Amino acid sequence: MAVNVAQIKHWLEVGSWVVAVGTVVVTAWAWLLDSDNRTKIAHYQAWSVINTAVGSTGDGGRRTVLQDLNGDRVDLTAAPLADAYLKGVQLAGADLYQANLARADLQDADLRCADLSGADLTEANLTNTNLSDALLYGAKLDKAHFNSTNLTGASMYHASLVGTSFFDSKVEGAQLCEARLSEKDWGKCEEGYDDATRRERCKSPRKGRPDHSRDKSGWVQIEWRRPAK
Repeated sequence: MAVNVAQIKHWLEVGSWVVAVGTVVVTAWAWLLDSDNRTKIAHYQAWSVINTAVGSTGDGGRRTVLQDLNGDRVDLTAAPLADAYLKGVQLAGADLYQANLARADLQDADLRCADLSGADLTEANLTNTNLSDALLYGAKLDKAHFNSTNLTGASMYHASLVGTSFFDSKVEGAQLCEARLSEKDWGKCEEGYDDATRRERCKSPRKGRPDHSRDKSGWVQIEWRRPAK
């Protein structure tokens, strides 16, 4: 039987093409299956950047990794960010419960609807920072610099604000119920205040993350709670 060289060559080329396509498909499928591991590795690396820079007054790459983590809706609870240079950081809707942001430079930062309950913001630079609708239950804000800061609708229930300046800041609708304003002065609770409106406004910035403000309602910091009469 005569050998048709042209046909053999054709089928060899077809076979090579099929193998090549199959390799691409298998590689792509393996890449998709491993996406969770790649995401975890990226998050571990991001936290490594944050932890390595502890105590530094510079950026240290923290602004970028914090934004990336928040974009992936990673919980930033207790993040060690004291003295950090975070000017202009975009962390709308972030979960920063009990984060250490003492003396941090947060000028021009976007912290709309961020959960900063119990966070330490002592002497933080909050010039021109957007904290509208932020949750600051029990936050330590002593001697913080609120210059041209947007605090519209922010909930500062039982926060400590001793020695804090509010130069040219927007405070419309902000809640200061039981906030410590001085060693002997506490904020009044507005009758009929409803946090539901703030929570509704925060649905988009928080990107579906649960709002735990109702769980924290009534929670107090023993360190500065109002003395019993």
